[in-house]
Amino acid sequence: MSWHDRFPLKLRYNVSVLPLTSTPLSEVACWKEAVFMACKDPEQRKAYSKAYYQTNKDACLARSRAHYHANRAENIRKQRARYQANRERERARSKSSSKRYRIELKQQAFNAYGGPVCACCGETHIEFLTIDHIAGNGNEHRKQVGNGGKSTVLHHWLREHGYPPGFRVLCFNCNCSLGAFGYCPHGNVKVKKERPMDIHTSGVCAAQPLLF
Repeated sequence: MSWHDRFPLKLRYNVSVLPLTSTPLSEVACWKEAVFMACKDPEQRKAYSKAYYQTNKDACLARSRAHYHANRAENIRKQRARYQANRERERARSKSSSKRYRIELKQQAFNAYGGPVCACCGETHIEFLTIDHIAGNGNEHRKQVGNGGKSTVLHHWLREHGYPPGFRVLCFNCNCSLGAFGYCPHGNVKVKKERPMDIHTSGVCAAQPLLF
């Protein structure tokens, strides 16, 4: 049965009355043809397709996965050929996508621990902020997390574990001061651990340049 017989004339030319939930998946291909004829405007077709997907998301995803696994070898061959034909564009797109992912992870971590603001000095530029281990065990924890202790790996670990307590947002200045000396000159956060030497009380001249 063709789509002309399956769908009345008013349905073929008035997409607003097409039901989104009453169509079996076996008729999806037929629906696509009907929608294409009914929605001559590309933007209208796009809007309908989006609405149909949102209404039947689980079924559409299951159908897509089944189709991929049934044609896995051919799909991989096409993906590799497309990548080789557009290598520079694909690399640029992958790099841009990875950057967006890292920024999103970072922002989610900051929001989970009070927002993008340093708990010590109040710095708000996100470029200067980082996640601090309150107990001072950052090196040990990063070794456990793995992958060289990269911040993205830490942010991912925090999200996967529901953003547990024991972390806070600091700027790099405050974080480095706590890590090197056990305190921050701003004095607004707790000392991580005792250090054997305090540069303000050990007889080192304040005007003398310090080598770290």
